[in-house]
Amino acid sequence: MGVGRQEIEGLRDAVFIHCAANLNFKEQLRVSVEKTNCLGIENVLAVFRMVGGRSLFHLSTSYVCGRLTGRIAEVLHPKDTRLNNVYESSKAKAEAFLMDSDLAGRSYILRPSVVVGSSKTGYAINFSGYYNTYKAVYGLRQDLERLGRLPTAGKLNIRFVGDPDLKIDVVAVDYVAECIANIIEEAGRRALTQRIFHLCHPDGYPLQYYLDRAQEHVGLKGLHFVRELKKESLIERQLKERLAFNNIYTKLAVRFDDSHNRQIQKKYGLGYIDPAPAVFYRINDFCADFLRNRSLTKEFSAGESNCGAGTRTQTLASKGPCATITPPRNYKNEKILPSLR
Repeated sequence: MGVGRQEIEGLRDAVFIHCAANLNFKEQLRVSVEKTNCLGIENVLAVFRMVGGRSLFHLSTSYVCGRLTGRIAEVLHPKDTRLNNVYESSKAKAEAFLMDSDLAGRSYILRPSVVVGSSKTGYAINFSGYYNTYKAVYGLRQDLERLGRLPTAGKLNIRFVGDPDLKIDVVAVDYVAECIANIIEEAGRRALTQRIFHLCHPDGYPLQYYLDRAQEHVGLKGLHFVRELKKESLIERQLKERLAFNNIYTKLAVRFDDSHNRQIQKKYGLGYIDPAPAVFYRINDFCADFLRNRSLTKEFSAGESNCGAGTRTQTLASKGPCATITPPRNYKNEKILPSLR
């Protein structure tokens, strides 16, 4: 398994945090996704058992709820829950395997919702979820500029399919990382009967809010969600294809109950981080830097989890629209996880 005797000895009575994941959702990649997300937890659990680990914290996703709607509790969902794609099903299988194991009593499941970069710097190591929308809007701006079709006055009229009033649960990665640190510390102080925690922001903003943050950053106007699109333009059809993954969730009315997580976070004085426009400007800035310099892809793996990056870092000054963004900044000093107190 790639773990030597010396490393194993150093893991005795250790706290394990399993956050590696394959975020692909395409059915043709099922074997690869399940190898990482399902076989991965089996391997971690085997090492955990071998060394006699103290506790195991497994990062999953709030969206193992699949097609359930309404208020989603911090519980293990039924195995016959209808799921939307291979990513959800692989994470649900991993959860079930862990909770069915003989080590369930020392294991915890942590479920972030839609994770974006650091609220302080925008730093991120994965660009999926919300970033799919930003990349589509950014690409649209590039295409229009290249074709000489940027509107000189007024605005565009480009429609996306989705409920514009649907609230989407988005959390900054630094909030997720601090939640994890606090839960680990609390589990070290006392026995926790609760095994599953939602790391989310249940009072999210409407779908249109996030699209507005993307289009204002690239200097466009007139992109909006509609509940139904009977006749679409070529551009609208291309955007729909680019956002195939996101389109699953633009009509899914769910609200993640995080009451058990909240009890712990209140004890440690951690409040929600509001995804305000200034926060999203930093998040979009970093993504734009990434898109403007593809050489950074060597440092950022699209198959890795975005949980735990860019916490407790210095605040970077906000810049103007992405058309005037300076070359990529040096983010190598970013901390990956807050220190576990």
